[in-house]
Amino acid sequence: TRLLSGSRVAGLVGAGVILLVPQWFNTSSLVTNDTLLTLFASVLLFAGVRALVRPETLVSSSLLGGLALGLGLLTKGLMLTAVPVLALFLLLAGWRAGRTWRQRFWIPLSAGALAFVIGGWWWIRNVLVFGVLQPSNFGSGRNPEPSPAYSLGGYATKALHRLLETFWGSVRTTLSFPTWLLWTASIIAVVSVLVALVTSRHRLALALTFLYPAFVLALTLQHSWEIFWNHGRIQGIQGRYLFGGITALAGSVATTWLLVLRRRATARAGAVVAATLFVVVPVAAYTYSARRL
Repeated sequence: TRLLSGSRVAGLVGAGVILLVPQWFNTSSLVTNDTLLTLFASVLLFAGVRALVRPETLVSSSLLGGLALGLGLLTKGLMLTAVPVLALFLLLAGWRAGRTWRQRFWIPLSAGALAFVIGGWWWIRNVLVFGVLQPSNFGSGRNPEPSPAYSLGGYATKALHRLLETFWGSVRTTLSFPTWLLWTASIIAVVSVLVALVTSRHRLALALTFLYPAFVLALTLQHSWEIFWNHGRIQGIQGRYLFGGITALAGSVATTWLLVLRRRATARAGAVVAATLFVVVPVAAYTYSARRL
């Protein structure tokens, strides 16, 4: 966030913004590969932004990105969607840094080679052994005819609700947030992202950070749509899959906050906002949970 905005205040606020996603608390408290994936994807996005915003760090950033990508590939298959994201970051960073054409391609290839040695080899093994990158319990592809329960409108409605519910907070049925709250939080998030993309001093870098969650979302929806076509039920949609890109959301909200406050956004004000989020959000979440139990 600080790299994207050039402001320490935004960095403080961005750290607090993550606390506005209660489901992130739940996921982070569990022993699951999604928690590790969130860490490695966040490091990869940091490395990409650092390379693009500070071209003099291109080599070290590429090594950091390759390391994070490799560890992420060893953790979960969704990290495969980060391969083109890191490559695009490094290619553009090489162009900005004025590197030769050979260097512009050699640096991303070196990062990719490092990632392959650490974790990429597993997916090549899957192709050789199973014929696909990642086998699914529901199979791959769709049947010639859809399930009697299939309808495109029905899928869109159920998938959207499931995505919002599991992104913002859904520990179990008794602790799911009301629909109005899910939509309010989502609209605020989308507006903040759009404002940040228009006003950020590093809008290209910010836009690229959203490629990873966008690719993850596209892959998730495509697979869940096939399941709905074949079986008529929603499976495979979890908001936590997008948490690897939560730093992009944090950066957007913090950038929008700076725009609203403009020059009044002092370091003290940023610290107050971040501290408030650290206190208010957990207390509100636990209070809500206690009342629903």
